[in-house]
Amino acid sequence: MTVQERIEITQYTIAIDLDYSKAKQKFGVSYAQVYAWVRKYQRRWMKTK
Repeated sequence: MTVQERIEITQYTIAIDLDYSKAKQKFGVSYAQVYAWVRKYQRRWMKTK
């Protein structure tokens, strides 16, 4: 999976109010992986604000 795909999944998950299960089903990745990507994205984004 590319970095761009991970970003897309992360942004999708945030847009649907952090419904990790829905993102997991839509993209075929694990709940834990989606959760980890979102947490990493949020930490980096929050540091830049």
